[in-house]
Amino acid sequence: MEKVFESERINFVRVTEELLYDYMQMVNDLECVARFIRRNAERYTIAEEREFIQSVIEDNPPFFSMIERNSGEFIGNIELRDIKDNAAELGIAITAKKQNCGYGKESVSRIITYGFDTLGLNKVMLRVYRDNPRAISVYEKCGFTVCSSSDDDIMMEITKRSLIQRTENTAPAVLVPPRQAAL
Repeated sequence: MEKVFESERINFVRVTEELLYDYMQMVNDLECVARFIRRNAERYTIAEEREFIQSVIEDNPPFFSMIERNSGEFIGNIELRDIKDNAAELGIAITAKKQNCGYGKESVSRIITYGFDTLGLNKVMLRVYRDNPRAISVYEKCGFTVCSSSDDDIMMEITKRSLIQRTENTAPAVLVPPRQAAL
């Protein structure tokens, strides 16, 4: 697997057919994963998933599989899609087994940095279902703010400028020793 970048606990690798069965298990978990990705979720076939993998490989977008650095286990997928005018939409899916382990916050924070620093983005947006409060909380912790909403969805965004300001405001104060009195 081709590692593109990493975070403290995650290797971000190119999508690969080696992970086909991991992808299938995740996207076909209708209760814990798929219902948060798409409404009226239906099970994918192996042929459909292979076709999707091939399209990602051919198009080579910023779409990554996340692998746990210590164990080598599959965590999920994360992507920046629909890149236009230095803005992109974030998409993420984490397997049920790896949820509630802090991987959401870690991976979202890292992909935002990748988008701003490597891809030259100025804004990252996302759409989240209202009935997904855990995801909303993660996005808020990463600095996303609500920009619009409907009965079903909340649109959130983070800009490079707001991230820089947030970082500056939360940076720890540097303690400077007091000056010695002149004798």
